[in-house]
Amino acid sequence: MLRGSQITKGAPWRVQVTPEDIKRLKATDIPEDWLTLKGAAAALGVSQQAVLQKLNRGELEGVRVKVGRRSGWRIQVPVTTYEDQKTLFE
Repeated sequence: MLRGSQITKGAPWRVQVTPEDIKRLKATDIPEDWLTLKGAAAALGVSQQAVLQKLNRGELEGVRVKVGRRSGWRIQVPVTTYEDQKTLFE
C-alpha cells in the first residue's frame, strides 16, 4: 500500500514511495499467472475496456508495471474449474 497526504482538501496528493514499494512493483516480481491486459481480456472473453472497468470497480486485482520503456498492466484473473461452478439448482 502506498502512503500519501494532502495539505488541504482539493490540494494535490503527495505520495511517498519507498525503495521497498518500487521493488514490490517491478514486473519481475509479478507472479507468472498474472496476465497482460490483452491476455486477461482473452481469458475472460470480454473487451480490454471491460477489463479496465472491472479493475476500476475493484472486481479484478491488477498492477501497472514498467518493462524497459514500456508500461502495461499485469492482472490476476481468477481461475474457475468445473467443480467451482454452481449447478442449476444452487
